[in-house]
Amino acid sequence: MAERRSARTDGCTGVPDIAWHCCELHDLRYRGLRRDVADRAEADRLFRECLRERGRQDEPFWRWVFWEPLAWAYWAGVRIFGARAWRQQRPFLRRQR
Repeated sequence: MAERRSARTDGCTGVPDIAWHCCELHDLRYRGLRRDVADRAEADRLFRECLRERGRQDEPFWRWVFWEPLAWAYWAGVRIFGARAWRQQRPFLRRQR
């Protein structure tokens, strides 16, 4: 079954869309369309946890060999490269200061 794609997100930017749902939630949090996070670090942590949860649905071998490393790699990527996107895509935060 194909995952539903949203017009408000581009999925896993720059990397394979392996877990679209997790990338979509992360994008929505970065864009301020889901205001359930206090800061960028929390959005990124929830992204990693979403990927880890996806791995828990798989066989134990694939969870530890594929999903756990993937979750940490994607998390590292958004921590390293996500600051600019967070600032640009959350204009309502700039107005509140």
